[in-house]
Amino acid sequence: IQTFEGHGSPPGTARATGDVPYVKVTDLKNWRINENPTNFIHKTLAARLRKRGPELKFGDLISPARASSNIGQFSLVLPWQTSAVQTREVRVIRAMENREEITPFLLLALMSLKVVQDQYQYLTMMQTNREHLGDGWREVEIPLPDTLEARRRIEAPVRHYFDAIVLARKSYSELTSIFEEGDFGTRP
Repeated sequence: IQTFEGHGSPPGTARATGDVPYVKVTDLKNWRINENPTNFIHKTLAARLRKRGPELKFGDLISPARASSNIGQFSLVLPWQTSAVQTREVRVIRAMENREEITPFLLLALMSLKVVQDQYQYLTMMQTNREHLGDGWREVEIPLPDTLEARRRIEAPVRHYFDAIVLARKSYSELTSIFEEGDFGTRP
């Protein structure tokens, strides 16, 4: 794996000024990144912030690492979220190519197990008035199945879940070829 911190925070006055998602720790829930339009920033500012760290890739896992009670709960970056800018208070984990078939989908399932979640609670320190994981993430033990078959069996339903989300998004995009996006009063 490869890990890195988020990009940093834009000034409060920069929010709701563009179309690039700025991801805060409160936007990371239930394996998903909630794209909150009130936090979208201008592309010029987003490009400047992204210089502080790598650009996201589909399948990156993001978790709060500071200032959140959700430390250690992961969300997966979807294809249309790779240009998002995330607060520095997150830890991004990227599964690199490997022969052991450790994929982002397998990691997400394993990192979501109670036995792993409990470790994050134990490793998180209270720093003045907020939680902070620090380098504690390095001590987390993940119950990695011994066989490739077992890894594939765990990975498959998670991959299918996210494939369905990607397909649903494509269906919505098809609808916007019929109507312009501004024609909708509400949208998914």
